[in-house]
Amino acid sequence: HLRRLFDGTGVTVDGYMGGLSPPGGFSSVDIAICTIEKANNIINKLIEEKSTEQIAMLVVDELHMIGDDGRGYLLELLLTKIRLLCFEASCLCQVIGLSATITNLDLFSIWLDGVVFQTNFRPVPLARYIKVGKEIFDENFIKQRDFEPQVTFMVNKEDDDDITALCYETTRNNHSVLMFCPTKKWCENLANQISKNFQQLNISTTEKHQGRASVLEQLKRSPAGLDPLLCSSIPYGVAFHHAGLTTEERDVLESGFRQGHLLILVATSTLSSGVNLPARRVIIRTPTFHRAVLQQRVYEQMTGRAGRKGESDTGESILICRSNERNQAKILASSIIPSVESCLVGKLQQKSTVRMERAILEVIGNGLVTSINEVVQYIGCSFLHAQLAIAATQFGRASLFSSLPTDHSLQVLADLQVASRAFALDSELHIVYQITPLNVINDWALDWSRYLSIYENLSSSHQRVAVLIGIDEGVLTRMSLGGGRARVSNKLQQRITIHKRFYAALILHDILQEVPFNNICDKYDCNRGMVQALQQSAASFAGRMVTAFCHELVWWCMELLFNEFQSRLLFGVQRELLDLTRIPLLNNKRARGLYEAGL
Repeated sequence: HLRRLFDGTGVTVDGYMGGLSPPGGFSSVDIAICTIEKANNIINKLIEEKSTEQIAMLVVDELHMIGDDGRGYLLELLLTKIRLLCFEASCLCQVIGLSATITNLDLFSIWLDGVVFQTNFRPVPLARYIKVGKEIFDENFIKQRDFEPQVTFMVNKEDDDDITALCYETTRNNHSVLMFCPTKKWCENLANQISKNFQQLNISTTEKHQGRASVLEQLKRSPAGLDPLLCSSIPYGVAFHHAGLTTEERDVLESGFRQGHLLILVATSTLSSGVNLPARRVIIRTPTFHRAVLQQRVYEQMTGRAGRKGESDTGESILICRSNERNQAKILASSIIPSVESCLVGKLQQKSTVRMERAILEVIGNGLVTSINEVVQYIGCSFLHAQLAIAATQFGRASLFSSLPTDHSLQVLADLQVASRAFALDSELHIVYQITPLNVINDWALDWSRYLSIYENLSSSHQRVAVLIGIDEGVLTRMSLGGGRARVSNKLQQRITIHKRFYAALILHDILQEVPFNNICDKYDCNRGMVQALQQSAASFAGRMVTAFCHELVWWCMELLFNEFQSRLLFGVQRELLDLTRIPLLNNKRARGLYEAGL
């Protein structure tokens, strides 16, 4: 494409991909199109040869690939080296990053010291639909129409989702369809099934026949030869595309699809990113890929292939769901694309070590760094450092202003993050648990049999809170039978701590419901001094610590939830008495009396 654009200008364009590279080397080209791996190798060689001044501009398409757990860390290493070179003024390279699915652009702007240009403009309108059975819904699950196949096929036993009919609805007007499936085998079987159904239609123009014959001939001349399945499907304008094909085969199929010789291409999700293959209609065969709901960013990439300027005047995507997959479809339709995170420290510990080792060994090997200080400076130029620096600043301020010890801050952060995804608000118990101090009753000698009895008599709303927190009746039973007297594992000890904190939360909840101290002491087998100490400690924890922690993390909703509990815990009152407690010398009993008297 770029060669055609620059034809006749004297600008040389060549590619580094697979086993291909320009005969004259990097210095012989003006524009080099590279895979991530090849680009990283080129940068390493230029650093070693001290000739990085050859690079004037680095354009990174699909910049969100930095978050890819497989190859993302290599892209980060490449850009980190460029950042360090620019910092040292030994390279004046301009970096341009492109992406349609990055939500944390501000972080990238800080890391690359760049300016953000952002737009939601799309030259070709895109409509996203979800098909469940015969019904087609929009993204808000508002029904748009019933799907009525415009043609029926004799061989249709395996096509109960009307895939072939959906394809025909688009291809009969000479428009193209790009379809995504989870596995290579699924792609092949589906392409074979569609081509057999299309065979019954016997629709073929001379132009289409010649174009498809050309595709078949090119595949015959490729090193791998002509695949039998492709041989039978391509005459009907259908092909499959996945990593099991050679580079040459994929290039031929992509070219045939762009030129309109192939109207249906069934592919795995790898085709959704980086390859410019626009289609009028994109069909996603299932919301579940590799036993998990499709990632939101991948879904956006797939649907974004529908409708590109110069190819069609509109675009649409259809997500195919069975009736039992409706919830997965709703998740995809309503989810927000997550922030891109560095993969320099991988999800698996062994990957983390290997990646960080490679990050350091590369720059030592090519001579970019020669001392410990320079290694530190190099790591400081990484996306990982930018990401952690911002997170550490927020978290550090939250820890500082909340006066929480670091280990307690981490625990509070983890608890609040879990709670934010599933808060039980049909009672106050879940909120009370979050403002219950950590380890506050660890030195209490609990009667676990009494605890088990209290747990069994909890209301259904309180039992739901217990489940969300992680209370296990099995642990309570084990402890009531004397399981705590034996040596316990660290994992069990952590669970016991959670159970003790929940016990304290139950006491605090009763205090907030204005249950008399004597009744609380009888119920929970404790004395008034213990209850009062717990009450005061929780009031301080709720106000000065948890609420301040949420404020510094800019969690406004959480802060609003916890804000009033410091005063309520201090006085041990329900919410309606909160204003009355501000009157000097008025305790909870007097406040209740005045409230019930109509004040």
